Amino acid sequence: MRDRTLEREGAERRAQARALFQSIMRKHGVGIGGGGEGLGADWREEIGRQNSVAGTLGRVFDLIVVEQPDKPASFAEATLEDALFESGRPVLMAPRVAPASVGERVLIAWNGSTETARTVAFAMPILQRADRVEVVSVDGAMTPGPSSDELAKSLKAHGIDAASRHIAVGSRQPGDVFFAEAKAMSADLLVKGAYTQSRLRQMIFGGATRQIIMGAEIPVLLAH
Repeated sequence: MRDRTLEREGAERRAQARALFQSIMRKHGVGIGGGGEGLGADWREEIGRQNSVAGTLGRVFDLIVVEQPDKPASFAEATLEDALFESGRPVLMAPRVAPASVGERVLIAWNGSTETARTVAFAMPILQRADRVEVVSVDGAMTPGPSSDELAKSLKAHGIDAASRHIAVGSRQPGDVFFAEAKAMSADLLVKGAYTQSRLRQMIFGGATRQIIMGAEIPVLLAH
């Protein structure tokens, strides 16, 4: 009897979620189903844990969009991390409050790492359409690698008019510096390589990735 009740409740929740999805797509003029021109969307149901499905199924999509975790060690954070580590694709973390725009003014949180270089490569279609791009690095948060000036020069070779600067953090955390710089330029997207340090180290000692995941107020494009 209990199993039947759980099965019925699960079916009801799926039906409600599907109806909500369809109503939002109709509201924004997005076609449901394949074919046609312009934006399209499909509803798909999978069996399994959300975080595992996001990490594996995401391998065949250009971009994975996830919610911002509301607390550490939450189911939402597990989904974000599986998407980052298991999919091989970029992940867009949507903030708790929907922004008016995304990708018009972009801040790249540069630290010279492989992870951030990969994220910038994924972000190129966005950067090429942005009105403003700034590459910011902070003292004490760099790995051995190119400077923010060198990245800006590379972006300019692709027709992106990127500005760059390197900032002394003083007593501040690197994440706080990136937040302040994003606010100063009214950025509507932050581009950040995820977990240059290991997940375990960041959980124990903290780190810029974890700070940004928990504290960002704008969309964040991440990749590992």
